[in-house]
Amino acid sequence: MAGFQLAVIEGRSREKEFSFTKELVKLGHDPKNDLIMNDCLVSPFHAEICLDKDHYRIIDLGNTYPALVNGSEAEGSYLSDGDEITIGKSKFRFSGKTEAGGKAKKLNLPPARQLILIGLILLCLIYLLIPSGKKDEEQPGEEKVPTVTRRTEKPPETTLKEAELQEYSQLTREERLNEALKSYELGKKKQEDWRISLGNLHASIKLFEKSLYLMDNLETRPEIYQDTRDRLAEAQDKLEEIFKEHRFTVEKYLRFKQWEQARSELITIQELIPDRSDPRAVYARDKLEQVEKARRKAWK
Repeated sequence: MAGFQLAVIEGRSREKEFSFTKELVKLGHDPKNDLIMNDCLVSPFHAEICLDKDHYRIIDLGNTYPALVNGSEAEGSYLSDGDEITIGKSKFRFSGKTEAGGKAKKLNLPPARQLILIGLILLCLIYLLIPSGKKDEEQPGEEKVPTVTRRTEKPPETTLKEAELQEYSQLTREERLNEALKSYELGKKKQEDWRISLGNLHASIKLFEKSLYLMDNLETRPEIYQDTRDRLAEAQDKLEEIFKEHRFTVEKYLRFKQWEQARSELITIQELIPDRSDPRAVYARDKLEQVEKARRKAWK
């Protein structure tokens, strides 16, 4: 008989194991699911694990925080023994057995994905074979930093503290450039991993702001300057979008006096935006105080 197990390796039910023999298993916080998850980051119907030609696959049902398989988004991914599935704040280790009696094994990519992969490889080869033109001559042993001409546009507003700005102003040009490049690379990593940890998106914004501030006072700006500006704007927009989704949910729960659910959403906002001076964090803190008062009153 086909079946699979999900062993909880992170989350509330750590070290617990769930076993299923159905061909379709639904996961989410709605009571109609096969695996009910009481997690503010989990949607009512979050994901499905189904048997497809003797192999299990997981399908994300379209969520703000999508299901991940080994750190990558689950887009109909086939599952193998030992794969780690992240849903909300919980992480599971998958193990399964098919009708044929064998363990779930890695599958080759579906034909459509094979074609996409081949196309990408061909594009990379074409790019590498096209002559890149004559490069600027460099002095032997001299490291050249790509630069662009100085622009006159207004630098983006920063939320950096006065003490931080004072510290950066003491750095030499080389130190500022190295620190700017380091902050840019770390900011990119945080931005790309924003689904893995709630605070990553906010951290990326701080790092991009730091990088821009350090580059803004250089006589010439590195090529990454404009990309840093674009990434900062993208991260700010995404954070605002997620905040508005949670705020809408909070107001809905408050309207129906669902204090526990509202409290969970407000705590999530605080994890998203750890800067206590941020107006959105202030909103969460003030609402949380109201919720705590309402909870105490309800207990009496």
